[in-house]
Amino acid sequence: MAHVRMPDGGLFHAYTNGESRIIGFLEDYSAVIGGLISLYQSTFNERWITQAKALMEYSFDHFFDHQSGLFFFTSDEQTDLPKRNIELTDSVIPSSNSSIAHDLLYLSHYFENDDWEKISNQMVLQQKESLSRNLNSSSHWGSLYLMHTHPFFEITINGPEVAAFTIKMKEDFLPNTIYEGSETVSDLPILKNRFKEGKTLVYVCKDKVCAVPVESPKMAIELVS
Repeated sequence: MAHVRMPDGGLFHAYTNGESRIIGFLEDYSAVIGGLISLYQSTFNERWITQAKALMEYSFDHFFDHQSGLFFFTSDEQTDLPKRNIELTDSVIPSSNSSIAHDLLYLSHYFENDDWEKISNQMVLQQKESLSRNLNSSSHWGSLYLMHTHPFFEITINGPEVAAFTIKMKEDFLPNTIYEGSETVSDLPILKNRFKEGKTLVYVCKDKVCAVPVESPKMAIELVS
C-alpha cells in the first residue's frame, strides 16, 4: 500500500507506470478501510486495524461535512472543483457514504469510540426515507440500518488457541458480528483486560454488556442469539 500513500498519510487514487497520481476520493478511503478491517478480522494482526483507524481520522479531517453529518466525495485538498458532491445512492457498487458508515460502526467498537457510532447511526437515519421508497438504490444503507437496529455482537477470543477457535466459530453464519482476538496481552481497547495466562477464552458482548467468558466455540455460538 506504500505506493498509494501520500506524504501526509492520505491516499492517491491510482498508481500506474511507477507513478502515483490523483488525490484519493472518498470511495478509495472507504474501500481501503473496509479491506483493512476484514484483514484484521482474518489475521488479528493489529497493524491492519490501526491503519484503518488512521485512515478514518484522515477522512474526518479532509472529507467530513459538519453541516450535513455526511462525507464529501472529494478531499478539501482538491481545490480545482467548483462544487464538492456527497454521494449517497447505492448502485452495483455501494455508495462511498454507506460504505464509510459501515466502517465507522466497526471501528467504533474496536476502539470504543461512541462518537463514531453515533455518526454512523445518524448517517443511516438520514436515509430512512430513501430506504422506504426505493430499497434497490439503498441496499447497503439497509444492511447498516439492520446493524443499528438489531443486536450487534462483539466476539473476543484471547489465548493460545485463538486461530483454531476463530476458524471453528466462523463455520457458522453469525450476522451483525465482529471478531477480535490475540494470543497475548493487547492494548487494543476492545481487548483490554481479557487475557488469562494459559487459557483460551471467548467473550461474547452485546450493547456493551459481556456474558461470562466461555472456553469453547460451541458455547460461544450459543450465546449469539
